[in-house]
Amino acid sequence: MRSWMALAAVACLLLAGCTGTTTTSSSGPVGLDGLPVKPITDVWAGVRAAMADVPCEATVGAANTSTANLKLLSSIAIPDSQDGIHGELDIRGELAIHARYGSSGFELYDIRDPLAPKHLGNWSNTDATGAIVDDGALDVKFSPDNATVLVGVGNAIHLVDVRDPLNPHKVGEWLASEATPKLGPAATLTYNSHMLYTKRIADQDWVFLAPNANSGVWILKMTGGPDAPKLTFVTETLPVEGGPIGPHDMYVQKDGLDGNWYLYSADGFHGWTAFNVNNPAMPLPAGGVINPVEAAYTHTMQAATINGKRIVATIAEIGADFLRVYDATVMAAPILLGVWQAETTAAGATSPQHNFNIVDGKLYLSNYGHGMYIFDLKAFTAGLSLPAVGTVTLKPVAHWAVGGETIDESFSGFWDTLVQDGVIYVSHIEGGLVVLGYGCNKDLPNPALTSDG
Repeated sequence: MRSWMALAAVACLLLAGCTGTTTTSSSGPVGLDGLPVKPITDVWAGVRAAMADVPCEATVGAANTSTANLKLLSSIAIPDSQDGIHGELDIRGELAIHARYGSSGFELYDIRDPLAPKHLGNWSNTDATGAIVDDGALDVKFSPDNATVLVGVGNAIHLVDVRDPLNPHKVGEWLASEATPKLGPAATLTYNSHMLYTKRIADQDWVFLAPNANSGVWILKMTGGPDAPKLTFVTETLPVEGGPIGPHDMYVQKDGLDGNWYLYSADGFHGWTAFNVNNPAMPLPAGGVINPVEAAYTHTMQAATINGKRIVATIAEIGADFLRVYDATVMAAPILLGVWQAETTAAGATSPQHNFNIVDGKLYLSNYGHGMYIFDLKAFTAGLSLPAVGTVTLKPVAHWAVGGETIDESFSGFWDTLVQDGVIYVSHIEGGLVVLGYGCNKDLPNPALTSDG
């Protein structure tokens, strides 16, 4: 019975885009696990009460100090029996998934109540005997219909049905070797399904894959529906693109200025490239940036329309690790508006950054052991007009510290940051799922304050 109620709950989420309670019983509302929960109005009243005295503005001070405009709402630490670490996050409505990087599979959470999220269980890849295969979950992403989770591993993408989150089960698999006939054996020699992005474009579901193989972004078509999903390799962006371990990550968006679909590719040591993907089967180069003279590995990027400009942000994880913000209104000739890094000392200049999301003009950045930072790109770009490189100072407006911050190449602390309905969800490598409130995000729940990356 509990499994049936959970399935009904997720069905409403999938078909109607519900963000509150989706199932009721004779005794009241139930969550994704089928157990009684508070009415959703009470849930958000509790969140608003918890945030009532949290200010919007605060001073960002020492590296190991959290600002007063961020508040810890809850956290869940889940031991990983396969010695993996908590990596990539993805969220759809009330269901969150959390990759176990370096191990197998992912965790599932019911985040209906930000003050009391629930761990629903996990999924691990197993062999024919039922033994867990430690193939490492490099990335996890929901399919466009939210029914399937795609799990990127070394040489494959697993397809897992999560319509009943209490019973996730594998329903398909795509192997990198299927692309070899089109790309040749050299393209799959160093391949790994490192990062994924899914999008529905022109009534067709597409999967964009960063293979870390210097062969551009791979583009796959997703067909078959949730009962029998299938991935088919279609094309690559460019035959040589991304350097020896790139491209690394991607972002796909319908542009707010010209209405075109653009694929943004973080091309490692090459820089970044944008492609018109109105027809994803025929990606057309549209612009980008070749890395400046200092060595830096472009790791993650996003774009947003802010103050009437097409703003592109990138971070680096290896080498000169800057957050960079560009005006790419003219896609073929982006202008660097400003840069930032957590440490400016010689040692700190190579301190790695990681994932971020831009939501309503704010950039939420996971900076490993340095914590999570927020930048106000709306204020930063207001009135800017063709400044010289480096003349504008980019500064954070909020910071959540994890303690023990470092300025070396230590990969610890915050891995990923997403926003859902105005609440911040952070993947903490050692600590699991961390939920934060931000004083500037008012009138919760606010569906407009939701990540799409």
